[in-house]
Amino acid sequence: MGHAERNVWHKLDDGQRSAFRQVVVDALNGYHDAVLDLMKSDDGLRNDEVLRLLRSLNTSIKRS
Repeated sequence: MGHAERNVWHKLDDGQRSAFRQVVVDALNGYHDAVLDLMKSDDGLRNDEVLRLLRSLNTSIKRS
């Protein structure tokens, strides 16, 4: 969004800006919903296995 605001935003009219912003908001909402779905277990509680995998991934990234 920062890149778009610096390099594209001024070229768009109000309708295009509104449409662009909506595309970004929709993408973020979709990502947020997907993460929430991953974080829940079948019983609706926190999914500790996903948290373990994320911690492992984070550790691996920090090492590289």
